Amino acid sequence: MARVALVTVHGTFARNAAWVRSDSVPLQRVAADLSNRGDSCDVLPFRWSGANTFSARRRAGEALAAFVESVRSESTTYDEFFLVAHSHGGSVVAYAVRDYPQIKQLITGVVTLATPWFTVRPERFASENRLLIARCVSLLILCGLLLVVVPLISAGVASDILP
Repeated sequence: MARVALVTVHGTFARNAAWVRSDSVPLQRVAADLSNRGDSCDVLPFRWSGANTFSARRRAGEALAAFVESVRSESTTYDEFFLVAHSHGGSVVAYAVRDYPQIKQLITGVVTLATPWFTVRPERFASENRLLIARCVSLLILCGLLLVVVPLISAGVASDILP
């Protein structure tokens, strides 16, 4: 039985994004999936300013690296440690890993959705968990679709677009 930490990192202008909370539907499904295979999951939201500037994302990357190191040093109970990020939350993760490479040894993996990558370079993390990563990506894509479709339905626009 593994104990998994999911650190959620919101994107630009999204400090209060619903998906980053442990009670969000996507993260409850990830927790249920882990529970079904005998593992447990803690969701650890990481909040940053959400400002749309390079300097804000760099400062957030520094704070995220400190957060990861702090949680890992205070708790040896996590067997796996994932960062799950949306939009420029992925940029925050990239700055953390690039500028503080020692945290790569503390992270099992990273999942990003809709991150505006300027360069991409594969990294090896402490271990692999492809099933969990695939599940997180699928759920984040579903959330992204819901964020688009639900407002359209509410506005009555979807009836013109959807069959």
